[in-house]
Order: sequence, then C-alpha cells, then structure tokens
Amino acid sequence: MDLEMEFGLMSPRPPIIDFAYGGMGLIIFVGVILGSIVIVWSVMPTLVGWLL
Repeated sequence: MDLEMEFGLMSPRPPIIDFAYGGMGLIIFVGVILGSIVIVWSVMPTLVGWLL
C-alpha cells in the first residue's frame, strides 16, 4: 500500500508499475471471461435439457 501511495504522488509513473498493474488487470479480466465461459458451458446442457 505504501509503495502504491508513493508512486501515486509522482506525476510521471514508472512504466514498469503501469505495466504491472495493466498486466494484472488483463490477467484478471481474461480469468473472469474464461471462468464465465466455463460456467456457461457447464450449465448449458442442463438448461437445454430443461427446455427440451
């Protein structure tokens, strides 16, 4: 937390910090998308079974 506050005070943030945060956000974003796709694929057969 202290590290983040220190870097936040400096106007030009180091590219490494931006890259780290961007990469982490991308990983979380992709993980959420893949997780939702997996959930949809695992639930889809039962939904189709109920509809039919």
